[in-house]
Formats: sequence, structure tokens, C-alpha cells
Amino acid sequence: MENYILQFVLQLFTVAIIPLIKIWFDNSNKEMVKQFESLNKEVKSTQDKVDEVTQIGLQNRDSNKSIMSYRLHREFSEAIERGYTTSEDLSELSGLYKSYAEIGGNGKIETLFNRFKDLPIKN
Repeated sequence: MENYILQFVLQLFTVAIIPLIKIWFDNSNKEMVKQFESLNKEVKSTQDKVDEVTQIGLQNRDSNKSIMSYRLHREFSEAIERGYTTSEDLSELSGLYKSYAEIGGNGKIETLFNRFKDLPIKN
């Protein structure tokens, strides 16, 4: 009799419980796959936005560099032609030049800056 009960339990386990466990795991895996796909879409969307902001930043940097180059060229040239600068102009334009150089400014403005900073200072 015990043998029949053990066989019945084993058959029940094999026929009913194992398939139920398999179904539960399959459903859990499907849910995890859905969550992973959703997360993957969010990461892709975020990366696309980061790429867009990076492009905008690069365009702004290039625009700023052009504006700074124009301004520095004009200001340095005027001071060199005049033959002197003021302490205020030296301070302001040196700071602007430093920012310009940090974003990859070119040697033409550096040459003008070196001439500018050697000018006598008048009040």
C-alpha cells in the first residue's frame, strides 16, 4: 500500500507539479525579458538624448570660439595699433583669451595675445 502511495505521489509530482513549476518559470522569464526590453529602450532613448545634447554643446563651443576669436582679434589689434592697453582691458582680455585657448583656440590669436600682454599699461 505504501508503495502505491509513493508511486501516486511521484506520478502526481511528475504529471502536475513539474509542469506547473515549468509554467511559472517560463512566465517569470517572459516578464524579465519584457522588463529587460523596456529598460533597454529607456537606455537607448537616454543615450540618444545625451548624443543630441553633446552635438548641441559641440556646436555651441564652435560658435563661441568663433565669436571669441573675432572679439580678441579686434581688441588686441586695436590695442596694438594704439600702442598701449589698460589694466582693466589686460585683465578682461587675458581671461577671455584663457577661455578661448581652453576650447582649442588657434595660434593666430596667441601671437596677438603675446604682443598685447607686452604693451605698456596706461590708466
